Amino acid sequence: MQKFWPDSIFSFSLDNLDIEQIKQAIYSSGLFTTKKLIIINWLPLDAATKLWEDKSEQLQTFVDGLLKSKGKIPEDSLLVFIASTPDKRLRLYKFLEKNTIVKEFKQLKNSDLEKFIKNELTDCDIDHTTIQYLITKVGSDLYRIWS
Repeated sequence: MQKFWPDSIFSFSLDNLDIEQIKQAIYSSGLFTTKKLIIINWLPLDAATKLWEDKSEQLQTFVDGLLKSKGKIPEDSLLVFIASTPDKRLRLYKFLEKNTIVKEFKQLKNSDLEKFIKNELTDCDIDHTTIQYLITKVGSDLYRIWS
């Protein structure tokens, strides 16, 4: 597994949508780093995401450029797209599904969450009601449960 240092990790979301910075992160070479991890948290879009006029045009230009280049990015860049419920009808999703590795991580159901908690707390004897109370209070986020 490749280790990425803080100055070689770039994360983008709808809050800091700047297509030029994303392009620079993907295609430019770093000063002190050779490998880069670029995480884009809002692509492919889902049906519920609403973009402002100016941002949707920028986004479409970026997607068109990525598709036109057939997804070619420098070998030292690792590009990760994260979307909770991507719209599978969009060109970008279809392109990624056909040309890349798409991984889907489904949220665990209540019984699977209970198994996870029991596995993490092997030293404790914890009953079903207590586990359900924990899930109710903490939520279903595995990191929060683990913490």
